[in-house]
Amino acid sequence: MFLNCIDGMELSTFCLFIYICLQDLDNQIIQDRFFILLYIDLHLNYSYRIEYPWMSLIFFFILAICYAKSFLGGADIKYIVYAYVFLGFTHMLYMLMIANTCGLFYMYISNKKRIPFLPFLVLGTLILFYL
Repeated sequence: MFLNCIDGMELSTFCLFIYICLQDLDNQIIQDRFFILLYIDLHLNYSYRIEYPWMSLIFFFILAICYAKSFLGGADIKYIVYAYVFLGFTHMLYMLMIANTCGLFYMYISNKKRIPFLPFLVLGTLILFYL
């Protein structure tokens, strides 16, 4: 039923999302070629939504600090940049709030200190994209 509302272009994006989620859950390593495929898919199938350039610079500076402090992995940063271009700045912030809420809830019920965060980022993107 869910796949009935997805056209061919969205299906390729959806499949890439699922694959990188499974890779992150399995070994927390995602090869760069899958992000290249996501960016190619974005370029071919969707319009860009770059907005608020000064806020974007500040936000990416904060992301760099999070990466340096090991709060986020490299794949998480790459995906957040993808989500910024795909969703736009405002919706990306909503996506991060959804992902953080779901991730914190999962950490609470599983009693884990470190979790693969990319599946929650993808979940937040899918929720925003299909609502």
